[in-house]
Amino acid sequence: MTFLAWNCRGSGGSLRNSKMAHLTRLLTSTKAQVCFISETRNSSISHTSFITQFNVVDATVIPAQGQSRGLWLIGKQDVNTNIVDQSPNYIFALCNNNLDNQFGLVYIYGDPHHHNTSTIWSQVLDFVVTKGSLPIFCMGDMNDIMNANEKLGPGRPDLRRINAFCD
Repeated sequence: MTFLAWNCRGSGGSLRNSKMAHLTRLLTSTKAQVCFISETRNSSISHTSFITQFNVVDATVIPAQGQSRGLWLIGKQDVNTNIVDQSPNYIFALCNNNLDNQFGLVYIYGDPHHHNTSTIWSQVLDFVVTKGSLPIFCMGDMNDIMNANEKLGPGRPDLRRINAFCD
């Protein structure tokens, strides 16, 4: 099973630009069966146009809010993906592959401003605990760090937030 997560930092205005051509190449070269794209910054792409453009079986499109966020989830033919919950910051799904293996997927685009971080992690925890008998895969851009030495730029690392993320 192959997964791909990409924070594209803006998808451009349409599905026919250079970034989306790059996405097509990524999907082909990785043979990803499930692909999560975050921070699309796009609210104009429809579910139908996405399926047509990328020749996929299913797609979930969560529109951007203004010039931020936006999530896309693409599923190929050999994976059945059922969305359990979604928000502008996450998608939770239950999946079956063609071998009839069931697993949970947690796709995250963490709050870059950390206004809703604790709420997001609480929702993730609820999903994981509820689906505790299944393997769970988590991927995306958490917008958090696990160690103070990962912090770049001005300002001190927030040790309370680091500890909460690690928990």
